[in-house]
Amino acid sequence: MPVKVIKTIIKATGKLPMMSNNMDGINMEELMDIISNSLDSAVMGEIVNITSAEGDEVKVLVE
Repeated sequence: MPVKVIKTIIKATGKLPMMSNNMDGINMEELMDIISNSLDSAVMGEIVNITSAEGDEVKVLVE
């Protein structure tokens, strides 16, 4: 998704546009702050890389 679209979604909903609701143990408020600040600062690269015990992966990158 384009950065502008993601920033608009975050501002409107306070949430990332993700498919998974099973994110136990992740501080979503802190994650949202990190992503929002990174987008505002034009940081490039991988921001988050998480692998669950079940093998599910969540990666957030800015290109």
